[in-house]
Formats: sequence, structure tokens, C-alpha cells
Amino acid sequence: MPALSELLKKAHGALNSFRGLSNTLIGRDGDIVYSKNNVCIHDVCKNNQKGSFSPISDQQFLVCQPRVSKTELDPEEGLYEQVSWGFWKSYKNQDGSIDDSFTMRKAIYFATVDPTLRREVWPFLLRVYPWTSTLEQREIIRNDIFIEMKNAFKTSWINVENAIIKDVIRTDRCRPYFAGNNNTNTDAMKNILLNYATAYPEISYVQGMSDLLAPLLSTIHDEPDTYWCFVGFMQQQTLFVSIPVDGRSKYLRELLKIFVPDFFTHVANLGSDALELMFVHRWILLCYKREFSEIDTLHIWETCWTHYRTSHFHLFIAVAIISIYGRDVIEQCLPNDEILLYFSSLAMHLDVTLVLKKARGLLHQFHRLDKLPCTLADLCESDTEQWDTNTQQRIYECTKIHDEKEPCPFAESN
Repeated sequence: MPALSELLKKAHGALNSFRGLSNTLIGRDGDIVYSKNNVCIHDVCKNNQKGSFSPISDQQFLVCQPRVSKTELDPEEGLYEQVSWGFWKSYKNQDGSIDDSFTMRKAIYFATVDPTLRREVWPFLLRVYPWTSTLEQREIIRNDIFIEMKNAFKTSWINVENAIIKDVIRTDRCRPYFAGNNNTNTDAMKNILLNYATAYPEISYVQGMSDLLAPLLSTIHDEPDTYWCFVGFMQQQTLFVSIPVDGRSKYLRELLKIFVPDFFTHVANLGSDALELMFVHRWILLCYKREFSEIDTLHIWETCWTHYRTSHFHLFIAVAIISIYGRDVIEQCLPNDEILLYFSSLAMHLDVTLVLKKARGLLHQFHRLDKLPCTLADLCESDTEQWDTNTQQRIYECTKIHDEKEPCPFAESN
């Protein structure tokens, strides 16, 4: 698996050429787009005072009002409230087990979790504890976790220690939880990453892992529990990034053909480089952490961890962002390099509520389609537990874009 740093370097390469452009459109209030035409230009002194997350100097911005209509939403949108302590406790049996994980995960998918409850819920979402485990069983698991973690320390991790230390001391240092010298929390982060690198040598450590670990540790506040939540998270993240870039782009292209055909036509007309959709890969590799605030990022993570109807919800989030914010790309006929610049300038300005509503609506529509391209069959796979008992029989159409040595498994049935 290529290092995250190598893939990110490729994604950022084109962006570096545009650091001096004066027509980057960003701002704090409203949703911001990039425009070559100086339409609705405003002074951005206020934005500069607050500090921009964009690598481009703040010069101009255009405010638009992206929307998602009711017809685009999942019919169950708005029916669930944020999972509270009361709701959580009402589903726990006397022995601490939870039989109805279906309803619990569905509520989290639609409405997320009370932040004060995350420390207790995340180990279930990340499969540290089975939903049906009792308090006594979870205590045994915790003891086993502690022993296994300590044993991992006895192995040799000298080869990755320097790389980990270098990244840890630069990760989220502006946050009080990790600020200052001799911070025990940064020590805990280093220990977790070293243990992970030795326990999973086939993956080891790659740049970017510390960015994913930091929110887990600052939420759970327990080194062994955080370690195993991180293991669960990386198992899911490895699924995301182990798919070759070409394969991930293929999924996205097929989804764009279905849900945002105008945008797909635009990038297709730009040529093969544009069809790689390089602006998306940073989103997925770092689980949207660089695109949203931490509060919003955790909301996105929880939604993905539920595995509701698919284990690839992160792709529907990407398509949702393009669907909501890609209109200006089409209207102004932006070339490939400026598309990368445009979406990069949106970092920290995206509306997470709109994006998730749209993504859930897209997934709902996806599951209602009578026919799907064979290349998207894997996206229909969800958790082992069947969530939708009314799933209709689908017809898969061969796209005829397989490798020559890769026969289509659906060719005979079409």
C-alpha cells in the first residue's frame, strides 16, 4: 500500500503551482467558491483576522447558497434525534448488553452521538466490544487488551520510532489537549502508534496516522481503549486506502455518471488526467479531517462507522460534496488544475449538515435503482447484519471496462 504521504504529495502537486493566484474565493461566512470572474467580490479583512485554513492567500470570495431539496433526502431524514445518554441507557439490558444494535446504529447514522457519550459508544462502533457483550465480558476484554498492548511494547520498534515522534510533535499542537512540552497525551499517542506499527508490520506506520489518532485519544482519554479503537478505525481505513487509486476513481466516476452527470461530462471532456479526480483523494485518505472542523469530522466518522447499507459511505460523501459545490466548476468551465484549486479552497467552509443529508439521500437513491453498473456491485455490500429486509433484486449491467484478464461476474446474467 503506498504511503499516505506519497499519495498526498501527488494530490497537492498541482495546487502548489497556484499559491500566488489572486482570484481564490474563500471566506468564513457562507459557502465559498472559486471564480475567474470577479462577481460579487467582497473585502476579506475580517477573514484574514480570523485566520484561514486555506494554503492560498485570502484575496476574494464569492458567497453562494448551496441547497439540498426535500426530494433529494432519505425519507427518514429528520426522524431521529441525537443519541443521548437516556436513549443509550434505554437500550442496555441489565447485564450491560445491547440486543438491538440495528436501531442504535441507525440512529447514529442519521443523528450522530452526544459528544459526552462518544467515549462509551465508539468502542462498539469500532468493534472493540461486541454489541451483545455484557459488562463482565467487556471487563475481560479490557484486561486482555491491556496485556496484549504491554506485550507489544517488548518487540522492536526502533525503525519507525523517529518517524512517529516527528509526526506526533506536530499533530494538533494548537489544541490544549496536545499543547506544551512533556505532555503525557503526546506520549500516549506515540505509544499507541509504536504498538500499532509493531503489531501490524504489514502496514507499520505511515504519515497521516497521527492525524486520525488524535481525535480518538482526546475523546476516549484512555490509552488501551484508544489503541484498540484505533486498530478498528485503521481496519476500516485500510479498506478505504487499500483500494488502488484507479479503483477508487472508477467507483467515483460511476457514481458521478449516475448522480452528477453534468460534472462527469465536464471532467470527461477535460481528458484522462481530470478523470483521476485527484482533488478527492485527500478527502478519503485523511477521512475528511482537512476539509471540516474537528466537530464536523467526528460527525462524519460516526456516520461511516455505522456501516448502514454500505461499507463505502465515504464515497457517497465525496459525491455529495461534488453535487452541492460543483455547480460553479461546470458554469465556469474550470480546467483540471483549477478544479483542484477550487475544491482545496473550500476546506473548512463546507456545510457538514448539508453534505451528510445529501450523502444519505444519494445512498437511499442508490439502493432504489433497478440497474447498476457491475463496477459498483461492491458498494452494495454492508455489514454482516442485514439492515434492509426489503432490499430489491438488482440487475447489474456490464460496463465492459474490466481488465482483459478479469471477466465480468455478471456478464452471463445480462
